[in-house]
Amino acid sequence: MLQLLMDPVLNLDVQTVYNTSDVDIEVEIEAKNQISLRELTLHIVVIENEISGIEGKNGEKIFMDVVKALVPDPAGTYIYKSWNPGDYETLFYTWKYDKVYDVDQLRVVAFIQDENSKEVYQSAIDKYDIIKTNTDKPMISRESLFDIVPNPATDYFQLRFIYPLVSDCYMTICSMDGRVISNDIIKAGTRVYLLDSRSIVHGVYVVNVFSDKQILGTQRILINQRP
Repeated sequence: MLQLLMDPVLNLDVQTVYNTSDVDIEVEIEAKNQISLRELTLHIVVIENEISGIEGKNGEKIFMDVVKALVPDPAGTYIYKSWNPGDYETLFYTWKYDKVYDVDQLRVVAFIQDENSKEVYQSAIDKYDIIKTNTDKPMISRESLFDIVPNPATDYFQLRFIYPLVSDCYMTICSMDGRVISNDIIKAGTRVYLLDSRSIVHGVYVVNVFSDKQILGTQRILINQRP
């Protein structure tokens, strides 16, 4: 079921240091509310914000939000504990650059998920960007398995998957300050998924789609102001 405008039970903060051959990642998790003993997983995704200067097989010359790595691996970091308000945990990672076109375009996205309910409690990114777009054509990510159409959107938009989903997947929409404003489960077999954006305030948002085993893609969408 789609959930909107949730108050976060956890806060995430991502700090990074980009070195010559690798990036050091520090993620701090802080509890805002009491959380009973449960299984959580912290997922970290390294993306290249924009790749240009190459041409794709369909003639694309700009690729947005290309997934480079899941850190430390696709399973993420397992956390099993109870939390009191103010409790925090700090985790450290290092990722060695692999097939990176421009280090300045790298971004690190983190999100934390309840393993039982599959709810995403919070997400965060180490750097924020503003995009400009004046076309209804989707921004294509070379390694993303879905497109967003139209983009920008006003009342509705679609996630169009390259192939029908082979398993249930999880979708989150996050504001640029890292707040999860919407999440839902997309059922196996889905090829086109329709979203109602009328209740979303105009601005730039990050759409994440992932399964238990992989990240299907991370893309940005611009929600237009309604007349």
